[in-house]
Amino acid sequence: MARVFIDTGPLLDLLAKADDWRGIGRFLDKNEACTSSIVLAELKFKFLWSEAARVFGIESKKYELVRRIKGNAAFTRQAYRKYLEFYVFLASRIEIFALSKDDEVLACELAMRYSLLPNDALILACMIKNGVNRILTFDSDFSRIPEIEVCKP
Repeated sequence: MARVFIDTGPLLDLLAKADDWRGIGRFLDKNEACTSSIVLAELKFKFLWSEAARVFGIESKKYELVRRIKGNAAFTRQAYRKYLEFYVFLASRIEIFALSKDDEVLACELAMRYSLLPNDALILACMIKNGVNRILTFDSDFSRIPEIEVCKP
């Protein structure tokens, strides 16, 4: 079975139980899944951000959200506990790739070649380095890369 890289969006839906989270769970059960530390960093940030927006009722005021997150230790602990519980579950089921210093050089080359944002370029570099050519993502930028097959849950 070919491995499939799981991007931030599907993992965020699974963690937050949003949209088609059950379909994403079934997809993970049926495939040899992997991800990277860059995706997990993005996931933590986006989860913390979305939880703060939901809890505090603030959608677009960036600095107000940051102030609320940093100023509310109970909220932060609760959000990180939920994330850590999810991480333990996830780490037991999928492979998590670490990034190396060589990935940064490759990522810059890929970003220039495909006009990718930094994290997407790091994800692609990680996939190439680890021989993964399938990705579960909601990001349309990956569909522009001929060597990559974008999967749906």
